[in-house]
Amino acid sequence: MEHPQVLIVNKTTATEIKTSATYYADGLTETTTDARLAVKTAHRLVSQTDVNGFAVGYKYDENSNLTELTYPGNKKVIYTYTALNQLETVTIDWLSQTATYNYDDAGRLTGLTNFNGTVTTYGYDN
Repeated sequence: MEHPQVLIVNKTTATEIKTSATYYADGLTETTTDARLAVKTAHRLVSQTDVNGFAVGYKYDENSNLTELTYPGNKKVIYTYTALNQLETVTIDWLSQTATYNYDDAGRLTGLTNFNGTVTTYGYDN
């Protein structure tokens, strides 16, 4: 749902932390940014920066699943999900390592192949 932006508020605290916010006409927050965090739409964190300037970016799919973390140097951790929004893989791109999660038809975790290749299986009582 599109909301028209009507108000931008900028503030600097006594400790020099700069904060800004954009609000929709209905009063909901569209974006909040400060020296540490940026949050956009649906209250999802889109970036985080520490006091030393180390920044991490966050991306999500249409189901609000975290799909990507981006670190300085464009280093990424990529997450994929099943059709049921269960975590399927986690890939650390700069290390070329992937962990894979497997599920049974009831949606229960049945196996994990870790980044180092170690396989863990899970069983359930009926």
